[in-house]
Amino acid sequence: MAQKNAADLEDFKQTILARLALRPTGDIEETLRPSAKPGTLLLNGQTVNRADYPALWQWVQDQSLVGSGKPFGTGDGSTTFVLPNYAGKIARGVASGETVGQLTGADSLTLSAAHLPSHKHNVGVTMTSGHAHAIFGSANHGGHGNGGVVLVPEGSFYGVVTGPVQSLGAHDHGESVEGQNKPYIVAETAVGSGSPIDLRQSAFAVNWLIYT
Repeated sequence: MAQKNAADLEDFKQTILARLALRPTGDIEETLRPSAKPGTLLLNGQTVNRADYPALWQWVQDQSLVGSGKPFGTGDGSTTFVLPNYAGKIARGVASGETVGQLTGADSLTLSAAHLPSHKHNVGVTMTSGHAHAIFGSANHGGHGNGGVVLVPEGSFYGVVTGPVQSLGAHDHGESVEGQNKPYIVAETAVGSGSPIDLRQSAFAVNWLIYT
């Protein structure tokens, strides 16, 4: 009698465990399994036959989850339908303006200038040192009238020398003009590489299952 009671109890326990393992059609869960367990499918975006999973196909229609902009695809329109692809995705509560099952976000982002806060760059200005430019010109002009020529001897004061009008031939005047300090802008060295930023939070990878 005791052995029969023990066997009945074990059978009852296994029945309860089996029933607990069965979840309603459409429920999803994460798993470390590399493949789907009985009564489930991986949510990897694969196409399946409607006839093979009639309860799941009916459920996605009842929940209005199939069609354009919805997580399930219509497949060929008659014999198949497409499961959502939740590989690399985590679950979060549906927000305002979103639909249940909608895919949002991305693993990475490449920043552009529009993503940066408003800012300015300091521009460096360098002054050049003083320098001279030699200027040479050619002239051909006559002397000064009234019987005299005004001469300006180098390194002395003006003097007046009387005599006949003199005519000076072609000659050069050499001058040296001191340059001014001039500013010029120092080119800024380019920085950055444009590499995308990894936005993924710390996590461990799992497979998503859906009960059929």
